[in-house]
Formats: sequence, structure tokens, C-alpha cells
Amino acid sequence: MEGQCRVCGQTHANVEPHLYDYAQEVDEDLMCQICLQPFVSPIDLLCGHTFCQPCLLKHLQVQKLCPIDRQPTDLKHTSPSSLVLKKLIDKLLVKCPPGVDCGQTVQRGDLEDHLKFRCPVLKSPLRASSSPPSVASLSLSQNLPPKIGITRLPVLEGEVSHIEIPRLSPTLGITVVGGSDTALRCIVVQEVFPDGLVAQDGRLKPGDQLVEINGVDMSSASHHQACQALRKLKSQVLRLGVYRERIAPYNGQNDAQYETVSVTIERESHQALGIRLSGSWMESGIYVTEVVPDSPAAHTALLCPYDRILYVNDEDVTNCQLQQVSSLLQSNEKVTLVVSRKRSTLPVSHSRTKSAPTSHDSHFSPPLSSSATLSQKSVSCDSLTPPMPPHHAATINLNRDFTSQELQHKFITIVKEPNESLGMRIGGGLGSNEGDIPIYIANIHPQGCVGKTQQIWKGDILIGVNGNSLVGLTHGQAVATLKATVETAKVEMTVVEGPETSLGAFNFIPSWLYWQKLPRCLQFPKTVVLFRTPGASLGFSIVGGEDPTRGAQHIHILFVVQDSPAAKDGKLKCGDRLLSVDGQSLEKVEHSKAVSMLKQTGTKVVLEIVSWLGTEI
Repeated sequence: MEGQCRVCGQTHANVEPHLYDYAQEVDEDLMCQICLQPFVSPIDLLCGHTFCQPCLLKHLQVQKLCPIDRQPTDLKHTSPSSLVLKKLIDKLLVKCPPGVDCGQTVQRGDLEDHLKFRCPVLKSPLRASSSPPSVASLSLSQNLPPKIGITRLPVLEGEVSHIEIPRLSPTLGITVVGGSDTALRCIVVQEVFPDGLVAQDGRLKPGDQLVEINGVDMSSASHHQACQALRKLKSQVLRLGVYRERIAPYNGQNDAQYETVSVTIERESHQALGIRLSGSWMESGIYVTEVVPDSPAAHTALLCPYDRILYVNDEDVTNCQLQQVSSLLQSNEKVTLVVSRKRSTLPVSHSRTKSAPTSHDSHFSPPLSSSATLSQKSVSCDSLTPPMPPHHAATINLNRDFTSQELQHKFITIVKEPNESLGMRIGGGLGSNEGDIPIYIANIHPQGCVGKTQQIWKGDILIGVNGNSLVGLTHGQAVATLKATVETAKVEMTVVEGPETSLGAFNFIPSWLYWQKLPRCLQFPKTVVLFRTPGASLGFSIVGGEDPTRGAQHIHILFVVQDSPAAKDGKLKCGDRLLSVDGQSLEKVEHSKAVSMLKQTGTKVVLEIVSWLGTEI
């Protein structure tokens, strides 16, 4: 217990979970029932219960039973919790630890970087590490020979590269979209999670196409077939055939192509500065996405969209988070910025190379739109621009007859005792970790009120409860609506049968294809505004459109060009569906027509999209 842990900043044994000082009350669903604290390195048992990894390991050394339902279990019957849960607990707000306490509050996942680089109080480095090895590493690495004999070949652009990744964990830490049964026609990596196996390997990137998995050709594989192949623990090495687009850099990385500009903005105490900021998912840095007309920032005539902010009042912010930069800007009536921008802007054509897999060639055109994975949402700072209006709950006729042939609409009456739990868990909601999605049934206790009806299944969409619509609500609002029924003896539920379900005790996690099959009234679009200089590409590639052979297909984003307006905006990602551009619908239009519509846009482009999290692998 020497020194302080570099992850949490507090003193504890290596085998004990990290300790945090939480700034807000934490939902009980995120609490470990052994230590009664929010999950740290959560793992699941086959019975469906989740605990901190260090807590469960210590418990199983004494008693090989589930601490909650007392069912027999052991280390072999554990698996890492979903990445959605891990991202959720990493977003919990914590205070700088006692003994260091700089007065700042950060997300739990950012505390380690805060202590290492940004804490103004901390003077000495913390001890190297106190993180115990993961359960997956312990259980799998014991069976690995000293040398697996893998190769470390790079992923090359414009051709199929074959790489090998040691399979040290059942989960890869990526999400994927597409498949031969979708408009994308290929399997595409949508997101690479920072702490996952693939991120540690460091070669796969968002937008890479997986054309071969463990020697099996994936060019004709459906979405589910490809996901099954990626999940299969066939050997200790995962072998992938990867195709990466060959794209001319949107902006050169030569320092001579960039210039720095100093801008001083003065405002009255009641005025907003008039700039919108966004973080980039493909590189570090905070960027100006919009300068509001007639604002103090606009009056300088010096700031431009996609200027990168380097300094705020002589403070280096090149590696700061978006919230930190926003706070600096809000706290001063006179702000001096140093920004970086490209000296010249030349139109760049991003075209598919001839060595691309031939089965996909006819579905691509020069990329003229833009997409990026949303690791940081674009934030409108309250004192910089007028705040955006909040989401309003969408209204829906509970008696509506949905046109989708795959979905069925049903009404179920649940009879229960007053104060008796319904025995189910829900997921989703507007603003959830999975995106803006409807409320769905994540798990059902087989002996609970809902489970006994045998009419509601995991994966079903929950539309309404006792006449109250749940469509367009946040997860918290939906939970509150359900809790309001606790004292009633009868609960009326309106449910849409989901396109997928799952068996067993584990929580249901929707695939990317699940969201594609939902009716339009259960999809929640968002608006993305991009800015570009005249003649420049928006920086993303599209697929899909009306086709005489395959019929009507929605327009989707295939990949995003690094350093482009789309990538810097940080709101688009691979697999997003494009609904309209500058108010013109893209529904039932040919691919070439969609390309033409995007080419004809001006320097400000307004896109309406629907975005979903890819399938977790």
C-alpha cells in the first residue's frame, strides 16, 4: 500500500478495487452488491448478476456461490460486462481525491489523466499501477504458450492487409456495422474502444473493412454471420483480412501549411462570446465549429470555423477536454485566443482505389459527405451561445398500426400485488450511451410479473405504460414512469415486438441491425451542421440509394476522412443513415442523385441523420 494509486489517486492494496469520491448520488443499478460502491472493472456471472472484479475474486476464494442468489459458480463462469456499462460508469462524476483535492470534478474515466497531467495541486508522480489483471487475462493467458508466433504486419491503404491479433480476451473492444444484407455491403469497424484488445494492438481504425475473418471470406457474409465469426474463440490468434481506403490527406500535416492567429474578444458581462466548440474523435484538440453572426466573436472578423484553439489567455489547451476549455472561456470578459488554421484550402478528391474489393466497387463514389464516431458530443457552451432547446418527448398514437412487416404491435395487462416489482429491466432512451433510441426490454426475471405472462420478451420495444407514452423519453424519465405504477394492481403495457431477442440470464444488447429494422416513427433524427471552404470536400463517403436490382436502400455513411470537416465536427460515424441534406430528402433517391445533391451544397451544409451504436464485439 505504498504511495497512491495512479488511477484513482487513493491508497489501497493492489487486489482491492479503486476508490473514488463521487460528486453525485449513483443509481443503485450501477452498484456492486459486495462493496456497495459503483462498479469497478465489472464482470458478469451466468446468473446475470454483476460485481466488481476484485470484489468477486475475493469472494470466490472463500465461497464459490453467487453472493445474491447463492447459485454455484466459479471463475470459469464469469465474463466481462458490456462495453456500454463500462462507458456508463466511466462517465460518473468524481472529485479529485482527498490529500490532492484541487477542487475540480471530472468524469471517472478521465481521473487518471487529470492526476497525471492536469491537476494543479499534485506535484509528485503516483505509483506505477494498482490495477489488478483482468479476469479474461488471468484465465486465458495461463493457457498461452510462451510464443504464439504471430506477425506484426501493418495495415496498408488501398489493398487487403492480413493481420494477426493475440486473442487474450473474449471481447475485442470494437463495434461493427454493415454486412452483405445491408446497404453498406461490407463489414465496417465503426468504433474502437480505448481500453479494448484491438486498441491495445493499435492497427485497426474506424472505417476499416473486414473482408476475411480467420481464413473465411466475409464478402458475402451477413451482419450476424460476421459478428458470430468475430466472437468465435477458434484459436489463440485472431486473423483478419482488412481493407483500408487509400485517401489523399484532407489537410497536409506539414507545419508550413498552417498559421497561428491571435484573436482578442471583449464582451459585456451579459453577452455570450458567440462561438460553438467541438472535440475531434480522430485527433486531440478543440475546434471552433461556428461563429454566431453579430456576436463579439464575429465582430473581430478573425475567427473561422475549424480553427483549432491552442491557447486561452496564455494557458495551453492543446490537450484539454472540451469542458475545461469552455470553463476558461466563460470565466473571462476579455479572452485572448491563439488558434491554428491551414494557410490554403485546395479541393481534394477522395476516390476509391482500383484495388478495392471488386464486389463493392459499384456502390461507391467520390466521398462527398462526412462522418465521425461520437466520442465527444458537440457542446454548446451556455455563456458562449444561447443554449439549445431541450429534447421534447415525441408523441405517438398507441393504437397506431405499424407498417413494418417484421414488427407486431400488442397490448398486455400485467396483474400484480401492490408494491410488487414488475421484474424487468429497461434500456435505451434519448441521450443514452447507445444513442437516441426508444426504450427496450433489456432483461426479464422469469418468475416476475412480466416474465410469468410469457407475452413480453427481451428486445421488445416498450411504447407506453398505463396510457403514458414512453416514446422520446430519456432513460431516467422512462424509469420514473414505470416506478409510478408500483402501488397499482394492474399495469397496461403497449409493446412493439422487437426484431431480435436473446435467451439466458444475461442482459439483451441490441445489434446494429436491430435498429435498422425499426419503423420510422421509432427513429430519432438529429441535425448536424458542417462548414467547409468553397470547393472543398465535406470528407465522407456514402453508399446505398435506389437501385433497380436491389430496390430502395437508405443512404448510409461508409467512412470519414481524417482531418475533414466531418471528422472535426465529431457527430457522424460509420453506418449513420442520411435522411436529408439542406432540407432535401434523400429517401428513395438514386445513389448518383444523392452524390449530386451533396456536391451542390454551399459552405454551410445541414444534414439530418439517424445514428446508432454498432454491434459490440
